[in-house]
Amino acid sequence: VNESIMIRYLDFLHSITKGRPCALLLDVFKAHHTINVITRANELNIQLIYMPANGTSLFQPLDRKIFGIVKFKLRKFAKSDIYSGKY
Repeated sequence: VNESIMIRYLDFLHSITKGRPCALLLDVFKAHHTINVITRANELNIQLIYMPANGTSLFQPLDRKIFGIVKFKLRKFAKSDIYSGKY
């Protein structure tokens, strides 16, 4: 994910919520908190809520358990580490 993809995701989320206020929980990955992302979220009435660094296991257990298994299987299937990403 980069800034451009994040902004596109915010626009997509806005289309689903039909402009109603909403909140989005995010980790502190750098593309999630650029000035442009924050500005666009404010324009779209989306509140960005950031999980503390190193808190994934506490605050996002699905990311550690279920999604971790899925990512492992994708890497194995692709015989690549492209799904690993940097955190």
